[in-house]
Amino acid sequence: MAKQIVKKNIHIVLPVFNPIDGWAENVISRFNELKSECRHLGKLSMIIVNDGSTSANMRTGCDYLRTNLPEIQWIEYKKNRGKGYALRKGVEAADSDFIVYTDIDFPYTNESVVAIIEKLVTGRYDAVIGSRDESYYSSLPASRRWISHFLKRLNAILLGLKISDTQGGLKGFTKAIKPVFLQTQIDRYLFDLEFIYLLSRMKNARILPVKVKLREGVEFSKVRVHILTGEFRNFLKVLFTIK
Repeated sequence: MAKQIVKKNIHIVLPVFNPIDGWAENVISRFNELKSECRHLGKLSMIIVNDGSTSANMRTGCDYLRTNLPEIQWIEYKKNRGKGYALRKGVEAADSDFIVYTDIDFPYTNESVVAIIEKLVTGRYDAVIGSRDESYYSSLPASRRWISHFLKRLNAILLGLKISDTQGGLKGFTKAIKPVFLQTQIDRYLFDLEFIYLLSRMKNARILPVKVKLREGVEFSKVRVHILTGEFRNFLKVLFTIK
């Protein structure tokens, strides 16, 4: 008798805050594509975390998704807390074998997301980290490109990280690593850095960087000064307080 293959459960967690028009239709399209492309890898489910959105298109999109993709798990709260906080809420609710997170607009190609999942389900890695290729940086506004490269240098020099590209926005890990992710405390952008730093301090953690590609047509906003100031404080928090 042939041995039956037990497929693993995979959660995709998406944070959302005041998204652009058409976001809900895009989520349905991308999720259905990924479910089809990952059918041989496991059962794909999705958790969306509404991070205190107030826009009308958020409410309209929620209604559309609940009607057309009722299996989505929703988490909502009134006050905007930041991407890190939202993802901790989503990861906390995930009860799957593997957890992948990215942004609500699915900025990376389907091939990139599938590559992350393929590496995870082999069982050879605890975490798989999306590493951005040069085409990504050429799509960024000059200010964001400079900030990204500068942060990579700081990560390597001051934190000693072998994976210096911490902010790619596409990562996956096993359920055994879930408690590590939930240890992060930064609520906004540098939670990614904090997570990878915590992982790097684990003995025998099997971490794999995988090159990922940006989808065509993805647009980026400029980084505001007050955000930079807050994230610099968060970098110092990682540097001096995590033991």
